[in-house]
Amino acid sequence: SDSVIAKIDAKIDSVFFCHVDDRAFPPTLDWYYELSGSEVAEYLRAKTPSIKNKRKMINVSEKQLNEFFGSRKTLQRVNIKNDPDNPFPGKYAKELEAIFMSIKALEDSLGLKNLLTSSKLWELIVAVEIDHFVNSEQGGRSGAHDAFDSNGSWFEYKVEQTIGWSFQDISNAVLDKYLGLEAFILAVVDKPNFKVKEIYRVETIPLINAIRHKRDQKAIDYEARGKEVRRDQVTVGKRELDLLKAQRIL
Repeated sequence: SDSVIAKIDAKIDSVFFCHVDDRAFPPTLDWYYELSGSEVAEYLRAKTPSIKNKRKMINVSEKQLNEFFGSRKTLQRVNIKNDPDNPFPGKYAKELEAIFMSIKALEDSLGLKNLLTSSKLWELIVAVEIDHFVNSEQGGRSGAHDAFDSNGSWFEYKVEQTIGWSFQDISNAVLDKYLGLEAFILAVVDKPNFKVKEIYRVETIPLINAIRHKRDQKAIDYEARGKEVRRDQVTVGKRELDLLKAQRIL
C-alpha cells in the first residue's frame, strides 16, 4: 500500500534480499543484495500500480532487481564464502547449531520434513497431544492438510496464542478443499514455554459454513462503506466455538 511504501522510504535504512542454499544440510546464506529503503520504495512505487491481486502482494526476483537497478553502482551482489568445517559462524553460532541439529534429529527420527516451515513444529507438538500424525509434506496435493489419525482421516490445524484463529485466502476453492476433512483442530499454545494450553475439535461442515458466512458478510459490509476487501480473511473466536458446539479435547 502507499502507506507501507512511505514507511519504507522514511524509516528503513536498508533492505536485504538474501539467498539461502538449502539443498544441503545445514543451509547456508550464500549471497545477498543490500538496497536503501528509499531505493526499495522507488522500486515498489514503479511496480505496484500494475498489481491485480487484492492483497497488493509482490514478489521480487534477482532478475527484476538487476533489470531495474542494473545501471547503478549501489546494486552489488555480495557473495559469501562458507566454510564447510564451520557451518555456523557468527554471533549466534551456538544457538543456530543447536536449533538446526535438534530439528534435524526430530525430522530424521519422525520421518518428517520442513519442521521449521510455517507452523509445522507447532503442528507436531499439538499432534503429539492427541495421537495424530503430522503430514510430512508442505503444500500441493500431498500437503493439502496438516495431520491424520490412525484411521487415515485428515485434519486441518490452526494454532494461535489466544482464542481466535485466522483463516486466510478463503476462496470457494479453498473451502471446497476442506470438505475432505474429518474435522478442524484449533489449538491455543504458550509459545515461549512450548506448552499446549487448549485444543478444540470443530466439525467440518458447520465450520466451513460459518467461515463462508463471515467472509460474505464482510464483503457486504465493506461494499456498503465503499471499501474493497483486500484479503479474504476471517477470525473464528469464542462466539463461533460456542455456536458450533466445539468439543474441547484438552
